[in-house]
Amino acid sequence: MKPRLLLDLGNTRLKWALALPPTAECPDWRLGDVAALAHAGPDFLPALAQKLRVLPEVQSVHLVAVTAESSVEAITRCIAASVRTERPGLLRARTQAEAAVSQGRRLRCAYPQPEHLGTDRWLSLRGALAIVSPPALVVGAGTALTVDAIDGDSRHLGGLILCGIATMHEALLARAPHLRMPGGSPGLDAFWADDTAPAVAMAPWQAAAGLIERARRRLELQCGKPPAVLLAGGDAADIAPLLECPARVEPFLVLHGLLQAAVRD
Repeated sequence: MKPRLLLDLGNTRLKWALALPPTAECPDWRLGDVAALAHAGPDFLPALAQKLRVLPEVQSVHLVAVTAESSVEAITRCIAASVRTERPGLLRARTQAEAAVSQGRRLRCAYPQPEHLGTDRWLSLRGALAIVSPPALVVGAGTALTVDAIDGDSRHLGGLILCGIATMHEALLARAPHLRMPGGSPGLDAFWADDTAPAVAMAPWQAAAGLIERARRRLELQCGKPPAVLLAGGDAADIAPLLECPARVEPFLVLHGLLQAAVRD
């Protein structure tokens, strides 16, 4: 059985990995090593083609994309020219009303119109349930801060979307440029700032942590037990130490979810 190629095209980077087939030692599909490239600049496609050409032949190619379709089309052409696959073309992941996850569970989407839930968020939920048992709070900390809740029966309860850390910071300075002063954050281990620049720099981090903690408490009340808290995205590792609750950083949740889609749908 051949592996399957999984690609996660985000706002700034393309990440990819092979879905490795079951073996005697590991009886389920598993995620191989993850590689990534920033998809900006003229060198991106040649560099991607070079890396893809050394991959083994795959059974199929699976993609989730949250960026412009023009980028998807360029990457599609690059993959067609560089990847050896039994099944030509890209299989695009989509948000569904319901989908299988590990241990016989089924994840159910809270949105009446599932297509309104971003596919990356949906796959992060599927990936989370491949790693932990519900209930779970799934946080994406990148360009936006997304928080999604799953109850003990694997039902998605809904979520929240907030500006990401950098966006919060820059939005305030755009509306109040007089706050743009020399200096910066003294470090995320501090809470109170003693000047304007660090006050502006530190507050978005604390706002993100506060939202996550409030959402966790609400989910615990609804479920009657503490949820697992999983964080992904570029700011996840820096937010985790700010939380006053246990949390684990899982940077490849979307790829874990894409793996579930590739082998279970």
